[in-house]
Amino acid sequence: MTFHPKLQNFPDLPRWLRFIQRTPYQSAFLYGNPMPEDAGQMTIEVTALNRRAYETVRQRIIFNIQPDTAPALPYQVEFFLKNQDVEEVLPTAVQEKFKNAIESLWPSANLKIVNITSALDRGGRVPLPLPGLKEGVYILVGSSVPFSKCLEEVMSEENQRRCKLQSSLNSCNYTISSQFLVDWCKLRQGKER
Repeated sequence: MTFHPKLQNFPDLPRWLRFIQRTPYQSAFLYGNPMPEDAGQMTIEVTALNRRAYETVRQRIIFNIQPDTAPALPYQVEFFLKNQDVEEVLPTAVQEKFKNAIESLWPSANLKIVNITSALDRGGRVPLPLPGLKEGVYILVGSSVPFSKCLEEVMSEENQRRCKLQSSLNSCNYTISSQFLVDWCKLRQGKER
């Protein structure tokens, strides 16, 4: 089964909405973060094709996009996971595992995932089709709680210089979880949203 989404009466999706389905045998995902100017209602048409049975089904999904009324998260940091593809981190259970892993580095009762972006959407290259090679994923995490000392050290100018020289980093333990391989040299402080 393959899926083909588009904005109703248009050939493509809105600029903020992404779609991924690697093969007809895998799940498909629509994901993205609308901007304030995208508030309102929009209809996405999804066409499903079953090539074995020669069946086609069209479904409309209505999105009601509301302005974000949640308080801004003043502390944000973006992690780059080298060992994941975007569709692997979209399920809620995986996002919860990631937040729990980050809490060992940044203790906070209210970590929120602000955005998830494929490295390919940032100009990354498609990896060779070899086992274990992934495209990579950027995950922006925010909180109202200040960064931990450990996180501040990792984002320091000294550590960024060490990254450029490909030296080892000065700071705390960088292992958050064997499931998530973070590229600590691509760690960036995010902007408040």
